[in-house]
Amino acid sequence: MKKPTILKSIATFVLILVAGVAVKAQVTGTGALVSPVGSELKDTVTIGSVMPYQVSGDVNMHQLRNWGVLNASNYTKLISAGGTIHNSLGTGSPAASDSAFSVTWSSLGAQTVSVTEVPQVISGPAYCTANTETLDVVVINRPKAVWGTAPSSGCGVAGTTVSIPYTATGTGKFTVTYRIKYTTLTGTSTDVVNSNAVANLGNNSTGSQSLNFSYSVPAGAYGQYEVFIENISDRISRKSGVATIATTDYPVTALSFYAYPTPTTQPIRHIKNL
Repeated sequence: MKKPTILKSIATFVLILVAGVAVKAQVTGTGALVSPVGSELKDTVTIGSVMPYQVSGDVNMHQLRNWGVLNASNYTKLISAGGTIHNSLGTGSPAASDSAFSVTWSSLGAQTVSVTEVPQVISGPAYCTANTETLDVVVINRPKAVWGTAPSSGCGVAGTTVSIPYTATGTGKFTVTYRIKYTTLTGTSTDVVNSNAVANLGNNSTGSQSLNFSYSVPAGAYGQYEVFIENISDRISRKSGVATIATTDYPVTALSFYAYPTPTTQPIRHIKNL
């Protein structure tokens, strides 16, 4: 075989191999998905979050300070009406000289944060006015979860794996904390799943996604199973440092199902003559 033919065959094989890997690497999911919120030019955050920001001073201003012409710059910081500005620790108002600060975002929708460097002249005329740098911020709701249809109950549940459906709304992927309480036929209750965090659920997309918990019911474990959601976070709320979601954002009541034993008809007894 000629050398060009060999190279062409190798190149064709590599393309087929890469294509096969790409197919295996595809991520699939369920739910109605829409385009992600914001872009690389916007900072998407969760309402109620305290987000830190920082501006680096112009390098030329640093050099002029070395010459003794300028003092350290001040920074004029402004935000839209949907937030409150703090110092870098988030505990008070920032000083004019602070280049790092934080914002508590309190209103949904499009917001802005802007900074202008203000050189401080040691002596002589005022220095040139700098441009104002503006960052667009999109403030979105906390993630939410709602139950789906309760799984089937009945005599065929024990010894099977049950799927407990729910819908998560936010920006995936989601992390959900849940527990399952089991009550026996005699009334004894225990947590068979104790505050178990499930991470990396769903797709990296914004919208509502249909998810589920799975639980393998042991054979002979008859009774009631109550599934409780205890917390939910999404990619944006985790980035925003919002660790605990309000209980209004997920169901506080359990989704229940039952495992019944198959009844055994008892022997017929003669109890009394008529």
